[in-house]
Parts: sequence; structure tokens; C-alpha cells
Amino acid sequence: MPEAAISVKVEPHVVYTTTPVDDFTDMKNEGLDGTSSPKLPSQYKVAVEELAAGNNSESQSWEGRTRWVKGILAAMFMGLVFGSAMDLGKVTLPLMIREQFIFRREIMLKMFLGASAGSAYCIAGASLIFPLHFERAREGFMSTLQCKGLIPIILGAFILGCGMCLSGSCPGMVLVQVGAGIPYSWLTLIGGLSGAALYGVVQPKIEPYLKAGKMKSPKIEVCMTIFIVILEVFFPWEKEVPVGTTPWKTALPPELMGAIIGFLQIPAILLINTTLGSSSAYMTYTSQPLAICKNCQDMRQYLNAFVGGFCAIFGSRLASGCTSGHGLSGVALLSLKSMFAVPGMFGGGIVLGFIYFSVDSYHYTGRLYS
Repeated sequence: MPEAAISVKVEPHVVYTTTPVDDFTDMKNEGLDGTSSPKLPSQYKVAVEELAAGNNSESQSWEGRTRWVKGILAAMFMGLVFGSAMDLGKVTLPLMIREQFIFRREIMLKMFLGASAGSAYCIAGASLIFPLHFERAREGFMSTLQCKGLIPIILGAFILGCGMCLSGSCPGMVLVQVGAGIPYSWLTLIGGLSGAALYGVVQPKIEPYLKAGKMKSPKIEVCMTIFIVILEVFFPWEKEVPVGTTPWKTALPPELMGAIIGFLQIPAILLINTTLGSSSAYMTYTSQPLAICKNCQDMRQYLNAFVGGFCAIFGSRLASGCTSGHGLSGVALLSLKSMFAVPGMFGGGIVLGFIYFSVDSYHYTGRLYS
């Protein structure tokens, strides 16, 4: 089969506006011989391009190696800042996520909105100051959505939200929780890797049913900063931090920590030519090996972590984005599909959260992660 390539039409210069960008649709794949060929999944397309670049003489030059080292150092710096901000904002505690879905705490929402707003400001600035870097990153993100219809994206986001509710985590937070020693977070990680592996197996078979249709882009204004202020007035963050936590010493405002995470878009765009996202990394990890008893009550804590991680990653790959990909990058890039994915994500967590809490409030809020 000839190597496939996705043709993306990119304008020479894009001025960032507050009108959502219609996600690339009706794209056509053509092989090297000019004949049409099956669409290559975006994560595998990137892998193929990176392998091809590795064989390129330019990548073996001193300049190519320097860029590679800069990218690695930038990724390490971004990971350090990301993990520190998440921990200081106390959103890594599973209880913070679970109680957000039943509207008992607003810490997660404040951090999410802060990160999304900060990301939007950074991307807006990058579109004007560094248009070439912005276009590269924008093209990379939009290419992951071009073949997906709205229904599978919302469905995937809904499954992701359910996984977040069960595990008390999200794709970008799992490794931070593992490092922080959160109980059962290692099971969430294993569940996530399993979900990524399964999606890699079934993706070629389900892709024909996930095709995108044409969409019109309505005008919409980004009001996340105002919403954060309103939330803070009615739900002060100092009153929502976990017991034993001292505000301004062992915990900082979640919206501020979220904004710091959003600002990581700058090194991501300038040094790595991409936008923030985490779920695709699970596909990278699981593609490596793919290429070459107690009673139910005692087991529930393990099953929640594993199944939650599985749903979170499988759903995020079906939706072509996770909390970071859609919530931070997609919304900031004004992708209409991301704007539908984010409510679907929270909808899944809210629906399952209230069901779980009504059935077994003891396990949902306290025993598993106390």
C-alpha cells in the first residue's frame, strides 16, 4: 500500500479571531501515485513522518540534533511545571474531581477554566507574533479532527467523562498522581494503557463509521475569565481546599495554577510545534509492544481505577482529544468540535457521578481515596 498523506489546506496567514474555526472536513487522502487510499490515523501519520524525518539527512545534522535536544528539554520543563501546578492546585486528589461532578467543590472547574483561558490568551498572541509556529501547531491539532464526525467526538468525550468520574483522574493527570503516590493511580495508568491498546486494534474497523460531515461555525465569544471571577465570588477557593491544607502555603488558587498550565502553550508551540494534549501519548506507549481474588466489595476500588483509566483513554482517542487536547488547545484554537466535546466530557462525569453517588455515596466520596 502506498504511503498515505493527508492534504491540508492552510491559508498563508491567519489572524486569530473570536469566531470558531470550522474543523478541516472533506479531506482527501492520496497516495504517492495519485490514487486514493484509506485515511491514515493521525497519531500513526505523525509516527510515520517522524520515522521518515529520522532517515532524512537534515535530521542527522547538528542543527537537527539541536532542535531535538531543545524539544526534549522543553518537554521536561513543561512536565515539571504541569505537575507542580496540578499538585499545588490540589486538583490531583481524586475527591476533588468526583465532588466537582456532583457540584460539591469547584476547584477542578476553576483550574480547568484558568488553564483554558490562559491557553486562549497565549494562542491568540502566538497567532499574531509567531504566525508560522502558530500555523504549524494549528494544522497539527486540526488534522486529528478532520476525519471525525461530531457524534463520535461527543460520544468519546462522554465516555472520557465517565472514566474521569470512576477513576478520579484524567489522561494528563494520571502520571502526576502516580508520582504523588495517590492510591490506585497505577491501576488507572494500566487501565489507560489498555484502553489505548484496544483502540489501536479496533480503530481501522470503526473508522469508516466515524467520518465527518460539513459543519457551519456560529459566532461565539470566550468569556471564561469572567466566569472564573463569578465562581470565585460565590465559591472562594480557600474554603474548598482539602482538610489539612493551608491556603497560600501548601495550596495556591486553582485558577492561577490553571493559567500557568495554559501558558505552557507558548513553549509547546515555539519549541515542539504542537499544542497541549496528553491522550495521544498513550497511543505512543502502547504501540511499542503492539508493534513487535477477593469479593466484589473489596475489588471495587481496583476496578474503579482500572475501568476509569480504560474509559478515559479509550474515550479520549475516540473523541480525538482529552481534557487538555479539547479543553485547553481545541477551545483556545476555536475548534467547533472541541466546543461540543467539552460539554460532552463534563456531561458524562456529571451523569455517572450523580448515579454513582445516589447508589453508593460511601464509596464515591470517602472510602476509596481517604
